[in-house]
Amino acid sequence: MLDQEAAFVQIQEAKTMVEEDLQRRLEEFEDEKEQLQKVAASAASLEQQLQQVNLTLQQRDQQLAVLQQEHLDLLRQLTATQETLQAREQSLGDLQMCYDELHAQLEELQGEAASRDDTIRFLQNEKIVLEVALQAARSGREELDRGAKRLEEGTEETSQVLEQLRQELAVKSSQVEHLQQEAATLKKQTQKIKEQFLQQKVMVEAYRRDATSKDQLVSELKATKKRLDSELKELRQELIKLQGEKKSVEVEHVRLQKEMSHVHQQMADLEGHLRSAQRERDEMETHLQSLQFDKEQTVALTEANAVLKKQVEELQQEAARAITEQKQRMKRLGSDLSSAQKEMKTKHKAYENAVGILSRRLQEALAAKESAEAELSQLRAQVASGGSDLPLHERIQALEAELQAVGHSKTMLEKELQEIIALTSQELEEYREKVLELEDELQESRGFRRKIKRLEELNKKLALELEHERGKLTGLGQSNAALREHNSILETALAKREADLVQLNLQVQAVLQRKEEEDRQTKQLVHTLQAALEREKAKVHSLKEQVAAAKADAGHNRRHFKAATLELSEVKKEL
Repeated sequence: MLDQEAAFVQIQEAKTMVEEDLQRRLEEFEDEKEQLQKVAASAASLEQQLQQVNLTLQQRDQQLAVLQQEHLDLLRQLTATQETLQAREQSLGDLQMCYDELHAQLEELQGEAASRDDTIRFLQNEKIVLEVALQAARSGREELDRGAKRLEEGTEETSQVLEQLRQELAVKSSQVEHLQQEAATLKKQTQKIKEQFLQQKVMVEAYRRDATSKDQLVSELKATKKRLDSELKELRQELIKLQGEKKSVEVEHVRLQKEMSHVHQQMADLEGHLRSAQRERDEMETHLQSLQFDKEQTVALTEANAVLKKQVEELQQEAARAITEQKQRMKRLGSDLSSAQKEMKTKHKAYENAVGILSRRLQEALAAKESAEAELSQLRAQVASGGSDLPLHERIQALEAELQAVGHSKTMLEKELQEIIALTSQELEEYREKVLELEDELQESRGFRRKIKRLEELNKKLALELEHERGKLTGLGQSNAALREHNSILETALAKREADLVQLNLQVQAVLQRKEEEDRQTKQLVHTLQAALEREKAKVHSLKEQVAAAKADAGHNRRHFKAATLELSEVKKEL
């Protein structure tokens, strides 16, 4: 009885232990199921993150391709900029040559201006000489006027003397008849006087002709004087104009010197800009080398990105396979766990029912046994006290048979209980095996969790590498943007310099054309002035010759007039 109760207690304890163990296993299974669901959710999120990483990698590849294209465009722009810089250097060399030519032309213009100054001084000296000659001509003309007046007075006096002589001859004609002797002598004298008179008349006619010619000469001299005065006025005006032009030329020369200094300054500025452009070109070359190095790094990074992409794809495929396997395993584990739970519940109910039935039957058997034993002990006591009684013996035999039947039923119940214990132990072993399998699967799921953690760590590393790549790409983008901005600044500066060079070239060409036009006008004016000066010199020379001839004629006339006056005085004395 005690063994049966102890066995029953052990069975109850084993049952409670199995129930507690199963409950604990079920709770662990629930926890593991929740954790596996979380792991599946994290795996799904990791898959989404991997897809996002794939998309970002594709975007980065596209951005890298765009940046490489922009880098190539920048390289082409840099080569074009270098070519334009070389062209600008060549144009600057041409401008330097033009500047040297302009400087030489300016020196020639300065020499021509000096020669013009000498020519102006020579013209001023010639003007002074012409004024002196004109003053001498005026004085000679005044002397001629005075001589002509004296000649007119002498002719009047001679005409008066001749008139008086005629009157005296008329008076004396009467006396001539009486003075025939004197007439012969007087005839000779009169013949002589006639001859002298004829000579004087011829001389007077010649003098008149000379006087008319002198009048004509004087009128011509007056006309030439007027013309010379007008030409002198014109020369003075031209001289004033030349002085104004000289001043304008000097002002223009000063302006040209200022322009030349400005051009020098601009050339210095352009040289400074050229040096700065060369420095910028050197910097651009160094930056280009760094960009080539960055390009090599970007090529290496693209290769590394391709390798990482392959690794990410492999990890994605592996994670997808693992996630699908884990999902299938989770489904299988869930189905197994649910079936095990259902089976455990059914078996637990059946076990509880069987144990309850057996416990009730065992309790009934024990109660019947106890009652039979008590009745048997009473009957035995009655038999011992009252002697032998047949019904008591039969009752005892029946009780013994009943006890045997109860014992047999007890043994049968014990066998059934042993069978149930064996069955429960077998089921416990099976459940232990299932639990071990589930623990193995949990270990595998934990390994998968470790793998997921490793994938998360790899994802973090990839995210860090992606951030690093993003930083590099942003740096490259900023450097490319800075290069584009610097290139645009260089293009605007080059366009501005080109416009300045074009404007300077136009200004230089305008100055050259203006100088050529002024030189041509100045040369033409100098030629006209030289021709006018030569004409005036010829006219002055002819006037000098005419004045000398007039002076010679006036001296000759004076001598003739003196001779005539002397002869007239002698005639008067003889008369």
